[in-house]
Amino acid sequence: MSSHDLLEALAIFAAGLAAGTINTVVGSGTLITFPTLLAFGYPPVLANVSNNVGLVPGVASGVHGYRAELTGQRKRILRLGSASVCGGLVGAVLLLVLPEGAFKAIVPALIGIALVMVVFQPRLAKWVAARQRARAAARDGSDTVADGSPAVDRSPAVDGSPATGGSPAVDGSRVANVARVPGAGDGPRAVGVAAPGDGGLAVGTAAPGDGARALVTAGTGDVASVLGTAGTGARASAVGVVDAISQPETTLQLGGPVLWVLVFLAGVYGGYFGAAQGVLLIGIMGIAFTETMQRINAVKNVLAGLVNGVAALIFIVATHVDWGVAGLIAAGSIIGGQVGARIGRRLPPWGLRLVIICVGTAALVKLLA
Repeated sequence: MSSHDLLEALAIFAAGLAAGTINTVVGSGTLITFPTLLAFGYPPVLANVSNNVGLVPGVASGVHGYRAELTGQRKRILRLGSASVCGGLVGAVLLLVLPEGAFKAIVPALIGIALVMVVFQPRLAKWVAARQRARAAARDGSDTVADGSPAVDRSPAVDGSPATGGSPAVDGSRVANVARVPGAGDGPRAVGVAAPGDGGLAVGTAAPGDGARALVTAGTGDVASVLGTAGTGARASAVGVVDAISQPETTLQLGGPVLWVLVFLAGVYGGYFGAAQGVLLIGIMGIAFTETMQRINAVKNVLAGLVNGVAALIFIVATHVDWGVAGLIAAGSIIGGQVGARIGRRLPPWGLRLVIICVGTAALVKLLA
């Protein structure tokens, strides 16, 4: 092997390592490896096919690194994964059946679109994060119980004193408590009405008198514990306290037909070329789901891996793959996937974007020259 060949191999390996890191963190790793292959004189279609095959192990490495964030998302992955597989299949077939001249004409536009998405990705991420915070605030600050009635009953007690209550329930709704005091003497009562949620606990404090008791009327499926305590004040109050030990599981958002179609289209794009499909997926799911960005990113890695994987199978069966190039990219991207999962979150985002923009611009210049 000549020194030139050794330098070329090292450069391709390094590009694979960088692409594996970037793909795990945000996506767009193809904008590193694809221009590198073009710079060494590989034909565009062969470069794209070999690059796709080489990046599959790196994506799998990133998925393994994000396995903790995938907990509880099995149904979501199965649903959206079917869209990614179908889209990747269509995109790969389009790459093979369309003439190479079409690819050469389309790729500069696709790279330009990908670069624009990379540039505006921080704004998109901020917008998605702000939307998620607004959703969470609206959910946590809900002032109604499950049946749509007001969370806190402010109606006065029989003696004219106001009722108090309104502690939060485990499902984010409010517990409504209504105090009722028939007057001084034996048997004053405190009545608490708990919103649906397992393990509700009501504590009632009553006005002076023997035989004070607290009565809780719980929603469907509730198991409420009641404790009656005689108080010394002139009025009664009921305080709802939630036992959060048996908190019910939050319903997993799966998305509807529109989301499925959007993920499918992203898969078509990824199977055909693939640069910045991760940015597309993060934007789509960030709008659709109220989830942390890390959990969305974990699903993005799985979906992108499915697209690359099905496209790679089609390419291996139907066309020529440069296995030397694919092997170098694979070796680098496997390491890069672990780097991205472990320390990539701490890398400065502007640095990653700057590298992608510079390399992608160089590819545009070469393709258009």
